[in-house]
Amino acid sequence: MPKKEKKADSFLKKIKGLDDHAFTILLILFVLFSGYTMVSFYLSTGNQIDLLKADLLLANERDREARETILLSGDSLVETNETLSDNIHRGVFPDVGEDTQHAHKIENLYDRGVIKGYQDGYFRPDQVVSRAEFWVMLNKAIDADFGGMQLENCFEDVKNEWFAADVCFAKEKGFIAGYDGNFYRPYQPVNKAEATKMIVEALGLVLPVESEIIYGDVDLDDWFLPYANVAAVEGFYEQGDTFSPDYNLRRGDVAGVIYNVLN
Repeated sequence: MPKKEKKADSFLKKIKGLDDHAFTILLILFVLFSGYTMVSFYLSTGNQIDLLKADLLLANERDREARETILLSGDSLVETNETLSDNIHRGVFPDVGEDTQHAHKIENLYDRGVIKGYQDGYFRPDQVVSRAEFWVMLNKAIDADFGGMQLENCFEDVKNEWFAADVCFAKEKGFIAGYDGNFYRPYQPVNKAEATKMIVEALGLVLPVESEIIYGDVDLDDWFLPYANVAAVEGFYEQGDTFSPDYNLRRGDVAGVIYNVLN
């Protein structure tokens, strides 16, 4: 007889040799030990699950607090918890470094869904903004509601291009009128004077009854004088002695002024 069979046979003989009382005690001990093992395993697993749930809830709460945004009714402007990207450069775009002008404002607006980069992942902060692109960015910032309007063919040079709806919305609302002959010149760079007027009109800000000279390069007979003064009061741009009305805005500049307007 093999050794394994002899051991099994010996074990069975020992069990049979026990009286009923001893067998009952042995059975109770076995049941108690099995129950203890199962309870210990359950409690250990339950504690680990509870800890995991607690960690997940804490992480979600921290993320929610960091990204929480509040939409203000009426003017549709956005106020955001600024701890996310105002004070920490996170490198959202490879061409927006910590020393890039308006870097934190660019990242903040990206987090809020106001601006985005190109398909290659770059933002191109130094690229000049066209008159058409400016309205695309500004309408996104003010959360413009097109309301299902048919927005195309509003100018001789604005038909159904990618920017047509935004430009035509601005015309429909009376924010812009275009040039003689019903032209808009969408691909022309937008200068600071034009952009300032567009922002003031889009936000419905009131022009001063009487305008005074605030900037050294703005005269009383300049058409953009009241708009420049509103920009100074509202903090559109960084304070300075000059307005530079003919300066063509870059994408980084537009992000900076939009951030200032929204905050």
